[in-house]
Amino acid sequence: MTPEDSNPSASHEPHLRPDPPRPAVDPSEARADRHLRFEPAGAESTFRDGHSVWDEPDILPGRSDDLIEQDWLCSACGYNLRGLFVGQRCPECGRVEFYRPPPAGVDSYRTWLQRRIERTRPETCWLVACGAALVGGLWAVIASLIGTQHAGIGGWSTFILAAVYAPAIEETMKIAAGAYVVELRPHWFKRQEQIHLATVGAAVVFAIIENLIYLYVFVQSPTVKLALWRWLVCTAIHVGCTYLAARGLVEVWRQALTEFRRPRITRALRYLVPAIILHGAYNGSMIAAEGIFGPFL
Repeated sequence: MTPEDSNPSASHEPHLRPDPPRPAVDPSEARADRHLRFEPAGAESTFRDGHSVWDEPDILPGRSDDLIEQDWLCSACGYNLRGLFVGQRCPECGRVEFYRPPPAGVDSYRTWLQRRIERTRPETCWLVACGAALVGGLWAVIASLIGTQHAGIGGWSTFILAAVYAPAIEETMKIAAGAYVVELRPHWFKRQEQIHLATVGAAVVFAIIENLIYLYVFVQSPTVKLALWRWLVCTAIHVGCTYLAARGLVEVWRQALTEFRRPRITRALRYLVPAIILHGAYNGSMIAAEGIFGPFL
């Protein structure tokens, strides 16, 4: 026993003693050591302060079949399982839900989200929405320019580029910033209008920049008809398709805040995919029309 261990003073309690010096780190583990040092600072973004057994799949033995007393939707069909017992098959599709609502008062994702909703000010949400609109629009422009740098090579390659790749990358990137917030920081949105601002606003930013590039860089001396078409029809296509894709994010966000449950962002794909198809159909029809009737703008 050391003299410090035998010292009865309260200042020598283990939790009050200075931390021992850090041992030398093996050079091969230096990178991992740096990550571990900063790991506590990232707890907020990874929900570690809300991790508990109740945030894990309901496959552990010994759990009771409790009654679900809050809105809790089936992951497969969206049927509300409220009033059923945990582990009971969904009456609509027969799926067994692997997650259960956490009990009141336990540390879980529910408590993590509730605390942050209370701390987030309304004006912060509008600022986040505006920032997401700018970032999403710029992301879509950059991704579109990178993907279309070989435009004009002709043939089926041009058709695939315009009707398949461009719609997929543009519609995905226009809602990417909004989707990031919905999945990792759902408390940063308090109203669905803020999600629309973040996504449809990104579509407007993208359309403005794209139109300027087309009319002043790609096309020499554009006609008035082409300018009107770009500003009216093309902008409407971008806004309309993105509004459709944003409906999926609104649905995911609303469910997360209703059930205080981790957002299931993949459920937004059922709106994003039709938006991509609609955008691709427009681009493909325009290319086909020009191939048949020649340039008409």
